[in-house]
Amino acid sequence: MPWLFGGALWSSLSLSFVLQVLVRAVGAHSLLQGAALGLALWGGLCVPVLLGTLWEGRKATVVAINAGNYLFVCLLFPSVLAVWL
Repeated sequence: MPWLFGGALWSSLSLSFVLQVLVRAVGAHSLLQGAALGLALWGGLCVPVLLGTLWEGRKATVVAINAGNYLFVCLLFPSVLAVWL
């Protein structure tokens, strides 16, 4: 169980680091610009990967829950970083 929590912490920190690099690279300075960047990343990166997991036999409900989680994270993190940085 500690490895799972450690992995979750590591993945959140690495995602935050990469997102702050992208927020700075595109010059997002407002909440809306950060959210737009997050929405583009979600639609272009997360959704295709999640749809690919349907081939693994996962139920569509599980994929939808994961997609909602990633949508929330991809909208929240860049929005906060755009205002904060």
